[in-house]
Amino acid sequence: MVIVEASGSQHKWVISGWYYLIPFLFFLLTLFLTVIFYEQAPAKLPAYWKLNGIFETEKAKTPFSASIWLGSQLLAILTFLGLHATIQKSKRIIDQDDPEISLERMKRSRRLCSKVMFGAGLLTVLFFGFLQGSFLLDWSSSAVQVISRLLWLLLPVCLLWMTFFIGQGGSRLKVMGIRRERKIVQKDDHYWKLGIFYFNRSDSALFVEKRFGIGWTVNLGRPIVWIILFVVLALAGIKQFFFS
Repeated sequence: MVIVEASGSQHKWVISGWYYLIPFLFFLLTLFLTVIFYEQAPAKLPAYWKLNGIFETEKAKTPFSASIWLGSQLLAILTFLGLHATIQKSKRIIDQDDPEISLERMKRSRRLCSKVMFGAGLLTVLFFGFLQGSFLLDWSSSAVQVISRLLWLLLPVCLLWMTFFIGQGGSRLKVMGIRRERKIVQKDDHYWKLGIFYFNRSDSALFVEKRFGIGWTVNLGRPIVWIILFVVLALAGIKQFFFS
C-alpha cells in the first residue's frame, strides 16, 4: 500500500512562482543595456567559453550574435521555472509508518529545494547578464574568469548542501526532534527500468522522486513526457545549429 497526499493546496509546498519575475526583470535590464550600448561594443563578440571563463571563439558583432547571452538568460529562467514546477507537481508519497511526520518533512524539504533552485536560477541569470555587460563595455577578461569560477564553485556547493542537509524527501531534516532516513516506499521493481527509469502507465503523475540520491525524475509511461523531452531536445538542437 502507498499513501499519497493529494490535496489541491500546493502553494505552501514551494515558494511562489511570482519570484521568477525578479530574474525576468534582470533579463529586461540586460536587453535594455544591449540596445543602448550595442553601437559602442567591440566589432567582435566572444561566443563560446569554458567553465574557467576563457573564451575560444569570436563572432562578428550582429544583432543575432549580441543576443546569445540574452537567449541564455531566457533559457535559464525557463529551465528553473520547469524545475520549480517539477518540485511543486511531483507525486507526494508518504511513509505509512509515520504519515504526519513524513508529510511535514516533505513540505519543508520541497520548500527549501524551491528556494535553492530560485537562488541558483537568479545567480545564473545574473551571470549571463554580467557576461553580456562585459562584452558590451569591454571589461577585463580576468574579471570574467574570476566570476565564472566563483559561479561554478557555488552551484556544486548548493547541490552538496541539499544532499547532506535536506536529503531525499527531507530525510535529513529534523521534524519534531526526529530524523529518520527515507524508506523506499515504491517497491514495485518492474516500474523502475534498470533501477533508475520510472515507467508506469497507470500512474497519472508526471514527476516522481528518484529512488536513489536527491531530485526528481519523469514518468516515462506518460505520453506527454515524451513530447516534452522531444521539444527540449529539438530546442537544444536548434540552439546548437544556430550558434555553432
